[in-house]
Amino acid sequence: MSRRTFRDIAVISQLVFSGYPTKAIKTKHLQGSSQLLYEVFKSHEPNNLLYLQSLRETLEHKLEEGRLQQALKRINKAKVLIAHCETPTPFSFPIITDRLREKLSNESLAERIRKMTEKLERT
Repeated sequence: MSRRTFRDIAVISQLVFSGYPTKAIKTKHLQGSSQLLYEVFKSHEPNNLLYLQSLRETLEHKLEEGRLQQALKRINKAKVLIAHCETPTPFSFPIITDRLREKLSNESLAERIRKMTEKLERT
């Protein structure tokens, strides 16, 4: 995520040439150039202001670091309750569908999910 943020910062700071107003450079080329600079700064100049800004913006804007810390503190103070469920819960649905997707079958994923829900409804 910080690489993508660095690309935007590199374009704004004109570290990477984004093209002329009538002929812009393809995003693929911008991404390649900015990734190269990102890796150089990461390896050889970790105190570079543009590199540090990309890391900071990623934490603050993309991951919302402050809210994440508050949530982790709240979770840390909460009482842990472990419940063993007889049937799958709504939170387990993504895990179950991932497992179904990996299995080889002639049926489509939607068909297998439909069969699974019918089986659960019968019990």
